[in-house]
Amino acid sequence: MKMRTFLILSLAAVGLLAGCSQAPNDDSSLSVSGVSDDAASAGEPIARELIDEGRVSAISRLLDQGADIDAPNDQGATPLMVAIAMRKPQVVDLLLERGADVNRASKGGETPLVSAVITNQVELGQRLVAHGADLSPQSLTGALALGTAAHLGHEHWVRFLVENGLSPNATDQRGIMALQRAAARPSPAMVALLLDLGAEPDRPNAQNRAPLIDAAGAGCLDCVRALLAAGADIDRQTTVYRHTPLLEATVKRRPEVVAHLIEQGADRTLTDDEGLTALDHARRMNADVLVGLLE
Repeated sequence: MKMRTFLILSLAAVGLLAGCSQAPNDDSSLSVSGVSDDAASAGEPIARELIDEGRVSAISRLLDQGADIDAPNDQGATPLMVAIAMRKPQVVDLLLERGADVNRASKGGETPLVSAVITNQVELGQRLVAHGADLSPQSLTGALALGTAAHLGHEHWVRFLVENGLSPNATDQRGIMALQRAAARPSPAMVALLLDLGAEPDRPNAQNRAPLIDAAGAGCLDCVRALLAAGADIDRQTTVYRHTPLLEATVKRRPEVVAHLIEQGADRTLTDDEGLTALDHARRMNADVLVGLLE
């Protein structure tokens, strides 16, 4: 799933893209489901309307009655995720004080920390960490938060996550690290920041795809320069399609990157899984500028 789609689904999961119905005015008549009842049923989710309206006292009473503080909605988002997404700090504080699980993940793998990154609420970072948010070096959920921050260009979040224990090389559930997200975005400033924080420039994923090939395909010359200067392998080939950075830049029609890679010594004779060189691809695409560079 591409990151743009992931972000949309993430926002939907925590309730940002769904309509809100109005909550009843009398807090005392609200049950867990938002319907008038004498007592809350244990295990039912806290009504989204209560969170949307910021009704702290009503939510507190429901928790006293036995409402499950971590009961998820249909998308697997917990009340804490929903409160963060809706920017309801008082509800967030209540849920944290009452012991909400800060590491519970939705069906899509999003945690409260990821919700805070998506909505760019930096002030929540320390509070979530103080309540146990997992930022161990190779935390999967931490890596998802870091990759999301890198993709969105939230430099303060990237610094915060790494400074609080997360490795800049941590990989998410798909085996992707933040530097790859930044290179594919592309964001030269984020690539530079992650390299400065210790990200490995040539660390590949399971398909042997390293950040340089993403930068080359995206046409980010500054990213390519930074990664090569940091030691990235200019001729690394992926296991899928057998692309090198030069082949990737060629098929994506990135002449400036092609010229720079050639200048830096990229091997023009390497072939992909079809047995084609970069020059073969340029000729097949009738890309005269690229042909001139590669001949």
